[in-house]
Amino acid sequence: MPNMTERLLNAIAHEMCHLATWIIDNTHQQPHGPVFKKWAAKCNRLLGKQGVFVSTTHSFEIDYKYAWTCSNPWCGIVYQRHSKCLSPQKHACSNCRSQLTQTKPVPKMKPFTPSDYQIYLKNNLKNVKRRFPGSPHKEAMSILAKEYRAHKSAVTDGDNSQMTLMLSTLSLQDSASI
Repeated sequence: MPNMTERLLNAIAHEMCHLATWIIDNTHQQPHGPVFKKWAAKCNRLLGKQGVFVSTTHSFEIDYKYAWTCSNPWCGIVYQRHSKCLSPQKHACSNCRSQLTQTKPVPKMKPFTPSDYQIYLKNNLKNVKRRFPGSPHKEAMSILAKEYRAHKSAVTDGDNSQMTLMLSTLSLQDSASI
């Protein structure tokens, strides 16, 4: 396995062969065709003693940051990329059309659980909008925040009577508006 310096010299020589193919021979088709191979052979002949070897392939392992695996156990193709360009919601296995699963890095699967405040907002925003029609969203959120603090202190203090009264008032307003 070549070290980093040898890999770099081989890569530069490889790219110089492309450059010679394009500029000297004016060949823009077949990037690794016969004209490229002619220049590669010249490089190998002249620089081979210094350890430079030009080819169309490499022998070193590439460490990709991202990997997705086909979920079909009979297929199991692994797609590796340097960037997170594949999306299992948009892309499927090109071989069997099965779903892809990200395997590298292993995604953090933390299910979303809404907070008590988020649940309170979801359950009460419509009621506040009905009670205060035409008020800006910012004002409605401010009202909800005050009511939530009252709700939370009522629950933590064990004073459920005020909360029960408030909820019954809300439910009466809801049924009256229907």
